[in-house]
Amino acid sequence: MHFTLAKYTQATISRRSLIKGSTLSRYINGSREVPAFIVFRIALSLRLNLIETETLLRKVGKAFKEAKMDAVVMEAIEQGIYDVVKVEAILRRFTNGEESLFTEKEQEEFGYNDEDFEIEVI
Repeated sequence: MHFTLAKYTQATISRRSLIKGSTLSRYINGSREVPAFIVFRIALSLRLNLIETETLLRKVGKAFKEAKMDAVVMEAIEQGIYDVVKVEAILRRFTNGEESLFTEKEQEEFGYNDEDFEIEVI
């Protein structure tokens, strides 16, 4: 489904969300279905609030669910944590590494492993 991302260049969104430019372009022009975890990465990169994030989800036929990933992303947004890697660290810790904002292929390409996502618990 086609959607627009005013105010930001695709390069900025790509850099902040860690989504390859060509892949992001396919999501934006509607030639590729957008999974919820990608919408979350885009929302974080745009520093959207919860209402704006929900609006973006609806534009691509998705919605917030009662799921761990959704809860972590919602809490991160509420706390103003928009760094995708930090949110990933929180999500991995909260789900014991079972959920991720990244595909397995992306994790391999980035060379991420669980040690890379350690966070300090205060």
